[in-house]
Amino acid sequence: MKTYFTALLIFLFGFSLSFSQTRYKDDIFSDVRSRTLVYADTLKLDFYDVKKDREQLKPLVILVHGGGFVAGQRNGGDEKGLSKALAKKGYAVASIDYRLSLRKKSFGCDCRTSLKMKTYLETVADLNKSIWYLTNYSKSFNIDPNNVILIGSSAGAEMVLNAVIMRNHYLFKTIYYSDAKIKGIVSFAGATLNNDYLTKENAVPMLFFHGKLDTRVPYALAAHHDCEVRSDGYVLLDGPKIITQKLKDLNQSFSLHVDLDGGHNWAQWGYNYEDIITKFLYENILNGAKIQTIETIATPISKK
Repeated sequence: MKTYFTALLIFLFGFSLSFSQTRYKDDIFSDVRSRTLVYADTLKLDFYDVKKDREQLKPLVILVHGGGFVAGQRNGGDEKGLSKALAKKGYAVASIDYRLSLRKKSFGCDCRTSLKMKTYLETVADLNKSIWYLTNYSKSFNIDPNNVILIGSSAGAEMVLNAVIMRNHYLFKTIYYSDAKIKGIVSFAGATLNNDYLTKENAVPMLFFHGKLDTRVPYALAAHHDCEVRSDGYVLLDGPKIITQKLKDLNQSFSLHVDLDGGHNWAQWGYNYEDIITKFLYENILNGAKIQTIETIATPISKK
């Protein structure tokens, strides 16, 4: 009889624990599946969700890989890892391809400014095509078109920031935008073309990871790839220090984690901070808790 009651208590304790987990905050699933789909032309995305999840209106996270607009892949180890981690918490996640028209070429100081602008425009257009595809068929994917979160690394981070901040720039107005609502952004070593286009209407909560000594994508206001003013590829970018100053003025949430001794490595290292990302998504994007913080972050011990 004693053994029976002991077993019953263990069962009830485990049963209660299963109901104490919070969706979008804790791991509530283990059996994540991935499907590869074509969303436009030959461009593909990997869609991560849980087959048994019956939630009809899940937040959609779109993950955009880095690679300097010349390389990178949607299904790398970091991209797969973060996509699966968020899907376990109940999110629907799509890791996308986009055009790499400069593959095997340069996006540095020898790349003409006009070609850089063309690349910025066409890749933001690709991102918006993926948003349209997923939200237009939202019932098939069980996602909420009014709850879209963008995460990007390096070039991908520039894409997601430009897609939101530059939307009202005359060049970016030529891009088709869906009616989906972007609710927040996570940037690993990203920047935008012109922070002046960030307004109260398009400002959303943003989480940044960045190295202060980054010479490819600036932390403050500087040239992309640290190019000279007279170089062919001179483009000024506003980094997270500038963006967060504007977000503060607009009374919008932000959290900036800056490595005072770090460089562009944070394009990869940002993926390691699932706990910070999850907390920001849950508290500040989904539930609207206000935060405006700038904190120093150290180089991951394993990377030193």
